Amino acid sequence: MDSKLYYSIGEVAEIVGVNSVTLRAWQRRYGLLKPLRTEKGHRLYSQEDIDTIHAINKWLEKGVAISKVKALLKEPSLAPTEEGLDLTELQQDLQAGRATAVEARVNDLMKTYPIGVFAQKVVEPIDEMLASNPARPCIARLWQSVVLQRCASLLAKRKATKKGLCVLATHETATHKHWLYLMQIAQDGYAYHMFDRLDDYSDLKLIDVQKIVIASEVRLTREQLAAIEKLNTHVEFVGPCAAIHSQWRQDVTGEEQQNEV
Repeated sequence: MDSKLYYSIGEVAEIVGVNSVTLRAWQRRYGLLKPLRTEKGHRLYSQEDIDTIHAINKWLEKGVAISKVKALLKEPSLAPTEEGLDLTELQQDLQAGRATAVEARVNDLMKTYPIGVFAQKVVEPIDEMLASNPARPCIARLWQSVVLQRCASLLAKRKATKKGLCVLATHETATHKHWLYLMQIAQDGYAYHMFDRLDDYSDLKLIDVQKIVIASEVRLTREQLAAIEKLNTHVEFVGPCAAIHSQWRQDVTGEEQQNEV
């Protein structure tokens, strides 16, 4: 067997943007992947496996539940037009304040789905549901705390990376959303730091970094944009400010930002 034709699970995770825990779950629980094994039991993935992972990702991004993907890989014509994940039980546990159950469901969802899919198909709908019921702020805080702590736990287990440093910067107080951005940065192979409540973005020029990601829920001020423009490094925007300042970024850098982080 020519080892150049195969990739380790760590290499595949970086190539496809899906962490190794999720790749193992797709194999063990759902039978979606069948990597080869070395004599020592390490997984080896072929280009065909990588193509399959990309196909899985496309179905998940459309809102298809992971349990339905195996059949769609065999027969794509069975595909629904668009659907969302069934979050009924998670919503019920949240509304009832069952913290342990919420933690278990979040842990399972974050093992099963790539971080971008989890953010879009789970976090966004739950955030919207909780925002529609502002009379119960403790339930919203429970939700945010569970997501944040799970992100922190997963990040603490990550191994050293070969890429350089990426800083996630925001003038806001960090929330569970910022931790999800940080998860994506780590998944992309960067070492990372998060600076929240940053008053002056120009201070970032003091840090030796390969990339800076600016996160904001609102429009940045002219002063903030001017400071960012002077940073001598690659800068991206995430969150609502990515769409708000897409034209500004294109005018300044000459490139469009295709994907967040």
